[in-house]
Amino acid sequence: ENLRPISSTQALDKLLQLSAYRYDIKAGTAPYDENNPEANRNHIGFVAQELKQLFPELVHYVDDEKTILSVDYSKTTPILVEALKEQQFMIKRLEERLEALEKQR
Repeated sequence: ENLRPISSTQALDKLLQLSAYRYDIKAGTAPYDENNPEANRNHIGFVAQELKQLFPELVHYVDDEKTILSVDYSKTTPILVEALKEQQFMIKRLEERLEALEKQR
């Protein structure tokens, strides 16, 4: 119900504004695992506050006080697909222009 396409151009433009980070989970916050300190290090992801500005539907609070944000990475897939489609369209156009220029020689 209420299906709305994601614009390829809009997806790519927004993705280009994101930065990915390496980070460690802070002790005492979810999902920190005090029994496995190695599980708390060397993560890769986005800063939820930054992502929320561009894709609010990918970010949600994990606590009742609304102080801890979490990113639903599985929902990034459709956005990535649309951005790839836009890039492929751009590549195709550039290839066509290059071919036309080579024929003019």
